[in-house]
Amino acid sequence: MSVEAAIVDKYTDPTDATTVPPRRFCVGQLPPVDDTSQEVVLPFISVERDGDSEVEYTTDSEYILQTMVFNVFSADKDEANLIADAIHTRYSREGWTTGGTNVLDFVRSDRQESQEDGSVWLISMDYLVTSRGF
Repeated sequence: MSVEAAIVDKYTDPTDATTVPPRRFCVGQLPPVDDTSQEVVLPFISVERDGDSEVEYTTDSEYILQTMVFNVFSADKDEANLIADAIHTRYSREGWTTGGTNVLDFVRSDRQESQEDGSVWLISMDYLVTSRGF
């Protein structure tokens, strides 16, 4: 399982409460669109890998280091900040195992906010992720 799939798996875990439904959590997909109006449904979250993965070897294991970027889109700045804070609480400094991927550490390295097109707020957070596959 990829780190992206492990992130989605943790996000959709029913024991974790969230402010954005899992159907509005996009990985390598277009944002959710309303069936009637065909407009993007806000708020939504996208996650993507930034750059190439690095592999480090030790005598007993192989570790994969990569940067994952979470993008939170919302019409309301306060709502965007609440969602970003919930993501940070859920993933920051966390480790978990799912589907053959062992995420060892998840550390935020950057956070930026901007307003797109004068209406949609974007909060972008970079996380350094260390993982190990089985």
